[in-house]
Order: sequence, then C-alpha cells, then structure tokens
Amino acid sequence: MINLSKRLEKIASYIDKEDIVLDVGCDHALLDIYLSKKYSKVFYASDLRESALDMARANVKKYNANKVILKCGNGLEPLKECKDVNTIILSGMGYMSIINILKKIKNSNINKLVVQSNSNPEKVRKFILKNGFYISDESVVLDRNIYYIVTSYKRGKRKYNKFQKEIGMISGNDLDKYIEVEIKKCKVLLTVIPKNYIFKRLEIKRKIKYLNKKKNSIDKK
Repeated sequence: MINLSKRLEKIASYIDKEDIVLDVGCDHALLDIYLSKKYSKVFYASDLRESALDMARANVKKYNANKVILKCGNGLEPLKECKDVNTIILSGMGYMSIINILKKIKNSNINKLVVQSNSNPEKVRKFILKNGFYISDESVVLDRNIYYIVTSYKRGKRKYNKFQKEIGMISGNDLDKYIEVEIKKCKVLLTVIPKNYIFKRLEIKRKIKYLNKKKNSIDKK
C-alpha cells in the first residue's frame, strides 16, 4: 500500500466507497492510486497539460493501478467525458485557482467536494457556501511543518454566521497550535502593512478576533 502524506491521508479519509471521484490537478496521482486500491474501483485524475500527467502515468504503471483513469483538461472540462462523477477533489492549489475552477459547479451533477487550498481557505469556504454546498466536515492537519485545512462539502443549504464562514467548523489534534500560528502571522502582518491600508488592516484584526474566539471556545471544553 502507498504511504501518503498526512495531508493526503486526511483528504482520502473524506472519500467514501460510493463516491465517484475526479481529482482535479492530481499531481503524481498517488492519492488516486491509493483510493483505487482501497476501494477497488475506478478513480479519475486530471491535470491541465499532458506533460503534467507524465509522473502520474509513471506511478500508475509502477503500482499497476489500472483503475486510475488519467484525463487531460482544464478544470472541470474532463467532466464532459466522465459523466458519472459525483465528487470532486481540489487540493494543492491557491485559492483563486480553486474558485475559478468551481465557478461552473452550480449547474453540475456534483454533490460532494473535498477541498484543500494552499492559501486563504476562508475565501474558498465563503465561495463554496454561497454556491449551494454546506460543510460536512473540516479538519486542520500538520504536514511537514505546514498547516492545511481540509474540508468536505456536500450539496445543500445551511445557515452560517460570519464567524463560521471565516473560521469554519475546524477540528483536529493540531487545532490549538494552528490557531496560535495564525494569530502570530496576523500580528506580524499588522506590523508591515501601512496604516493607510485601512480595510486590509480591519480584515486582519477581525481574523485575530475570530481566531481568539475559536481558541476560547476550545479552552472552555
């Protein structure tokens, strides 16, 4: 069995046997190979260019993962050929790349998303919640000294307040440390962002407030 990183392990934990998956931006396709072996079923994996899929092809051959089907295409384009897909994985990208890919998700047959953004996870969260999905589960995981937020969304509507949209429904053993690190980052930003950047500074101060609120709620448990 393939040894996944902690980040990929968490993503894999959100995939169920009944999910028919397209992993967009699959990189080396190790996640898809792992899942195809675990569930003994087809997993689709895509990337933007054929050259980007070369390592994925090598790994599919190396692990004899004949149930991993590689597709070349931009964003959700491969869905045209994979009409049975009901679940999308988006991980290892910046927030704008993820949002741009998901702009057409509202009119698709996708009922589940598993998302890990390398930047501004709150912006991705707000976009997805606004476009017909709710948070099924959400975790923070520490992998090679970097904290990642991994979220499972399902199609449907639930009400969230501003605090929940900003901080999410995060849980996990690494949550305390993650909050401490994020507060420190925000405080450093406030020392370097000019005072005339009023709205940016207010945004950061609001995030510190929400992070402290989350920390206090954990401490009371």
